[in-house]
Amino acid sequence: MVAHVQSPVFEELHGMIGSDLMVHLLKDLSLFVKTGSCYLQVAGCPVNEVGLKQDTATKADGQNDERRPVMDGSTLVSRQIYHAVGSDKKRCLPKTHVMETTPSSSSGAISLMTLIFQDKDSKRLAKCLRDSVDVFVVFLRRHKSCPFKVLLDKYCPVDGKYEDTGSVKNVPYFQVKSLCLAICKRVIPLKIWGSQVNRTAFISNMERYLSLRKKGNMSVKNVMQGIRISDCDFVKLPKRAHDCRASQSESNKRQGLVTKFFVWLMNSYIAPLLRNAFTITESIPGRNRVFFYRKEVWADAQAAAVQDMHSLTPLLEEDAGTVESLGLAPMRLIPKTCGLRPIANLGAKINPSDSFPYQPRSVNQLLSNIESVLGYERQRSPDLLGAAVMDYGEIFHKISSFKGMHKGDGRCLHFVRLDFTKCYERINQDKMLEILEQVIKEDEYTIRKYCTVKTIFNDNLVFKHRQPAAPAEDNRYFPAFVEDVTRKRKLNNSLIVDKMNYGSVCRDELMRDLVKHIKGNIVQLSSQKYLQSCGIAQGSKISPILCNLYLGHMEREVFPDVLCDKDSLLMRWMDDPLLVTYDLELAKRYLTTTLELDPAYNCKVNVEKCLVNFDIPAQKKINLLPECDCWISWCGLLVNTVTLEVKYDYSKTQEMKDVRNSLTFDVTKTPGMKMMENLMAAMQTKLHQLFLHPTVNSIRTVETNLQESFMYFARRFDAFVSELPPRIQVHQNPDFFLKGVENIIQRYYVLASRFLDRTITQEKIFSLFYQAVLELIRRKSVRYGVLIDMLKGKATNIFP
Repeated sequence: MVAHVQSPVFEELHGMIGSDLMVHLLKDLSLFVKTGSCYLQVAGCPVNEVGLKQDTATKADGQNDERRPVMDGSTLVSRQIYHAVGSDKKRCLPKTHVMETTPSSSSGAISLMTLIFQDKDSKRLAKCLRDSVDVFVVFLRRHKSCPFKVLLDKYCPVDGKYEDTGSVKNVPYFQVKSLCLAICKRVIPLKIWGSQVNRTAFISNMERYLSLRKKGNMSVKNVMQGIRISDCDFVKLPKRAHDCRASQSESNKRQGLVTKFFVWLMNSYIAPLLRNAFTITESIPGRNRVFFYRKEVWADAQAAAVQDMHSLTPLLEEDAGTVESLGLAPMRLIPKTCGLRPIANLGAKINPSDSFPYQPRSVNQLLSNIESVLGYERQRSPDLLGAAVMDYGEIFHKISSFKGMHKGDGRCLHFVRLDFTKCYERINQDKMLEILEQVIKEDEYTIRKYCTVKTIFNDNLVFKHRQPAAPAEDNRYFPAFVEDVTRKRKLNNSLIVDKMNYGSVCRDELMRDLVKHIKGNIVQLSSQKYLQSCGIAQGSKISPILCNLYLGHMEREVFPDVLCDKDSLLMRWMDDPLLVTYDLELAKRYLTTTLELDPAYNCKVNVEKCLVNFDIPAQKKINLLPECDCWISWCGLLVNTVTLEVKYDYSKTQEMKDVRNSLTFDVTKTPGMKMMENLMAAMQTKLHQLFLHPTVNSIRTVETNLQESFMYFARRFDAFVSELPPRIQVHQNPDFFLKGVENIIQRYYVLASRFLDRTITQEKIFSLFYQAVLELIRRKSVRYGVLIDMLKGKATNIFP
């Protein structure tokens, strides 16, 4: 900033506006200097802290209290039931729950009502509720006499044991719904409901609550949808003359009290009941859909999964404190097609800090400097990762370069697709540390910290906090650093804010933390702690680059001829390599060598997932690509074995249920806009030069990629529309949906036109898009109505 203020431009400005305005300009306003296509902030409050200061001021005013559900229509904590591991005891609520500890008497009912309808201004029970004490006494008695265990076994029976099938059998959604319905009817008196209409409306809202997917939310308005406040007689309004109506303040108070009860019923009664009766989590095949499991089945599956975790060694409580570790990480199990997969959450902030401000820290936070240093060494020496590819851009550059070198070559291509079994769990820890000793070369590194701000679809802001590493000798001023970064096109069209927080880390400290992380990784499942004696933590933020460094070292040592061969292309996405070569003997040698790898690396190939397109001896039991099929699947892509063209693999999203399971949709705030943002984000993942650039794909394949991506958009659009609340439907506001769809395809064309061949015109893209959407929604005329005719008109205007 000093260098900019002392420049001739600022001296001239000072002479024009005077000292007072100059001080105001530098102190109270924000100044930005253009650097390449970016702007560097040199004065004023950092733009990345503006929103934080506003939030802090709001909380200081006492407007939000996170401990209690708010009544203004904002979101409820729907994740209360998520990742729950139930106890399935005789009582389906914890012993400490208010319904279990409160006696079934008038005093107990008053205590319960005071808790439910508590007011921060008064701790006494409101007068309008005192006549309903007897009703809540009945509520308590019914709860204590309800045979929860019997109802649980009746409506959600255990069907077989885990050992019989080898997979975890979940409780169907309709059975969980029937259980909740039976408990609500049996426990809650009709006088509390007020009417059958209210009970039916709440049960309908509860069904929506049960069907929420991962990261789904439910608002207070959703809970109160369809409930008639006037029917709820447990809130008594003051008696008035026959012709007088209640005042607005009294009506609002009544509505607030009724809302508090139904929110409590959903949040503090139904949710703990489900949390205590079931194990609730997502699954790998079901994506973001939430599943319910009985305790007996889950306990058997968890015991079998722990026995299969050969890399984990049980730790006694007193032994856990003697292990040098970065901290503890909670672990949970996620069902897969067969068995359970362990997932460690190294981002959980449960480890106490040794220094100010003494706030809990996660293992991933302690690994930030290591991540920066490994990222710098990777950029300085890309060969360290061997054949690794980190994104679609690297795949594009490798394939386009390979095709450019062999343009017009008529020889046959030979493919070998492999998969390493449990690669993270089988990594040799000593070998991994030996590799890292070679990778980290500098004695000391400098860590810069800055923030970038960028706009995306619908003008939303994206903040990214970066902390790149560099050798200690690199002591450039931040503006010079930014100029270098923008010149290399690593940043563009962004605001850059220097955090003015530089640090340094020495090599010995990095290696000590790496030893603690790799050799002393402690995870906790339920109440048992385990030490990972083999492999690396899969939930770590540095685990991807560690895996790539490990396999990259193996490739350089074992397959140097494959990496250097100009007639071969080896790409590896994490632990899934794909070899493309003109040399049949090299392909066979690579396959044979990989199947018999050096035990020093402890890598093992999963033969069932291997695939080749050439004849091999039958005893190797390797899958052979059918002669009629010229597309080989690899990491969500389809690669042509003749032309080396690339398509996206949509095989897992052909069914609508699979598309719905992949959704993460928040319908509590502006659901229409959220829907359009999600659709645009999904389209952008398929909008890549790997699928659209003519150097990789022919015009026909590009058009196929466009058509398939538009069909995927149509399926996702239909899935989102089916999730919208009843008050927001297409037939109610077709213009909004038409405008949203138009904005998406227009933005898509603007971004895609950078890669497309000139023969693929805007009219062609728009025509393919509208045809794909109409092909799906014209079969659902009741749901879309006028929108179908409006889209037909748009398609007709393109080619009249």
